[in-house]
Amino acid sequence: MGFWLISGALTLVTVLLLLRPLLRGRGMARARAAYDLDIYRDQLREIESDLARGVVTEAEAETSRAEISRRLLAAAAEAERAEAAGPAPVAATRFAVAAVALLMIGGGYGVYSAIGAPDQPDLPRAARLAELDAAWAARPDQAAAEAEMAGRPSPGTPPEDDPRLAEYRALVDQVAAIVAERPNDRDGHRLLASALARLGRLEEARAALDRAIVLAGPEVTGAELATRAELMIQAAGGYVSPEAEAAIEEALSVDPEEPAARYYQGLAMAQAQRPDRAYAIWLALYRDSGPDAPWLPALRRDLPSVAAAISMPLPDDITTAATRPGPSAADIAAAEAMTVEERAAMVRSMVERRASKLAEVGGPPVEWAELIRALGVLEERGRASAIWREAQEVFAGDPGALALLRAAAREAEVAN
Repeated sequence: MGFWLISGALTLVTVLLLLRPLLRGRGMARARAAYDLDIYRDQLREIESDLARGVVTEAEAETSRAEISRRLLAAAAEAERAEAAGPAPVAATRFAVAAVALLMIGGGYGVYSAIGAPDQPDLPRAARLAELDAAWAARPDQAAAEAEMAGRPSPGTPPEDDPRLAEYRALVDQVAAIVAERPNDRDGHRLLASALARLGRLEEARAALDRAIVLAGPEVTGAELATRAELMIQAAGGYVSPEAEAAIEEALSVDPEEPAARYYQGLAMAQAQRPDRAYAIWLALYRDSGPDAPWLPALRRDLPSVAAAISMPLPDDITTAATRPGPSAADIAAAEAMTVEERAAMVRSMVERRASKLAEVGGPPVEWAELIRALGVLEERGRASAIWREAQEVFAGDPGALALLRAAAREAEVAN
């Protein structure tokens, strides 16, 4: 009730201020014309006074008289027109005032009733941010995230029909055997961690990397710590757990410019529903990166979403998905006029064009995900599964892309 009383009073005051000219009528115009006439008559008297005192010559006085007389006549004509027009009819004025007032008050009430929420409590920005931060702090830990991913293919795992897989596994086993005999070989453990990660054996890879970090002691690098965070994020299916976030912060404490850690810090902020922080982190990383930096594709993919969430600009060389041309109104109308068979043929043509484009020049993960979903809709799950396996190879090491692709593969029923 208090809200309606206050808003109603403010609306009434606003309406009265806006309608004040109607209520005053023509009085202001008449007063102004009379005021102008008085001024011009005073100016004529001043000219005569100046001429008598010798301040101006007769020629100058005549010129001034002519100009002021012209203005005096114009003002007199304006006063006569205002007097002839007279005030607006009182009844019409009151009706106009009432109609405008009802339109403004009633319209405002109707619009707010439809889209507003008068019964909701205040939610200041600080309170909303505190609520988001509390929810982020209470999120599941690394063990829970990995348990949820149990039984699902690890990101970057080569397909089982890869003819090189058996040979690569044998090489990794050889490296593991050598490292087991040299437990204090830091470089050996780092190499083993990298090899195990390529096979999707992320838990073993993290154990090997943890041993390398222990051996490094105070000489540990930000890149090693960032890799540990990356392995944790991959094992959690792209999710940044509290433990992974702590690893990111540790990496940045060793090397504040470590690019992988900065990227994953932005990813954590995006998942925490803080696009403002993610945007600042990713934009700074983008500007600090050279043209050949391997993390630029991920930034070009992820920056548009957080920028759009907070209505911030993007660098000129980033093209958002929103700028890609979509179907026009004519295209949509034509599609609606098609038969079921014609529409299916059109969809299949679009799918084939997308598949050819990705095979020839590649594309962002969102396009791969769209292709996988489309093939699932067409019930071509064999092709969808093949595209899913290829996409995992293309985007191996990119948890955000793999999470997007995995969601599409599940929708197409080609992934667990």
